Amino acid sequence: MQSDRPLWIPSVEFIEQTPMKAFIDWCGQRFSKTFTDYDAFHDWSITERADFWTGVWDHCGVIGDRGECALIHGDVMLDARSFRRDAQFRRKSPPVYR
Repeated sequence: MQSDRPLWIPSVEFIEQTPMKAFIDWCGQRFSKTFTDYDAFHDWSITERADFWTGVWDHCGVIGDRGECALIHGDVMLDARSFRRDAQFRRKSPPVYR
């Protein structure tokens, strides 16, 4: 027998300590937005794709030069590309080969 009830619902305290919540709060401050819940953040990430991907780059500490273009062909989801044109990625340290 199946139920529509979720197996687990995280507590507010649990949610407040997740990396996703930290990213949502950071984006809210960085882009002067108020996200009332995850759905509001998700909607913003779709409508403001270039800001979202810039936030991912900055918040996650990607090593390299982001360049001028965070999103190419952002209006067409299947054609969209992030940081392709002029971004330069760098390694923190040389690769280790064994």
